Amino acid sequence: MTGRTLGLAAIVALVAGVGCGRGTAPQVAVSESPSPDETTSHSPSDSDSWNRYQDPEYGFSIEYPSDFVVEDVTQPRSGVRKFVRFVDHSFLGGYPAGQVEINVFEKDNEALSAWVATHSADRDAPDGDRLYYREVTNKRSTDVNGRTALAFEGHADEIGTIHHVILFLRDVVIDLAWFADDPKYEPTILPTFDRMVSTYQD
Repeated sequence: MTGRTLGLAAIVALVAGVGCGRGTAPQVAVSESPSPDETTSHSPSDSDSWNRYQDPEYGFSIEYPSDFVVEDVTQPRSGVRKFVRFVDHSFLGGYPAGQVEINVFEKDNEALSAWVATHSADRDAPDGDRLYYREVTNKRSTDVNGRTALAFEGHADEIGTIHHVILFLRDVVIDLAWFADDPKYEPTILPTFDRMVSTYQD
């Protein structure tokens, strides 16, 4: 089964907390990926119609395009509290050209950079229970609505580059992330992500 023809459930398993790890994808029904025209014809970030997601457990909220679907696809894994994805409804049931994600992890370090270092490794390193990122690059300080944050890129063999912005929220780490498996979708999903992050509140 190739990465391009993985069904939605496999993508969820690969990206949900283990997105930058390497685990084995579950056996699922194959769904064809959208055509290039489908991945570039829709631009949700241009819409003025947005909704707000309010997390019932951790209290943070974030706006997202009204034509996106929010799915809580949390799977049990050490250190992972929650995984929510935001995806254009046109990709449901198939391989998404890209998506926005929020992972919630347990906080086990008092510094963002040190937390990332604890939970990342090289591409060829053995899998571990709390290994969330591989090939972390370009770490840089940033902020999310005045909150100290850290941005960086990680790598997943099945997806490519995943872009992350993390911040602390009490006893957890909030990881806001996006990827574009289809490069033609990047001009759509990147501004969508940027606008979403600008609306984050906790």
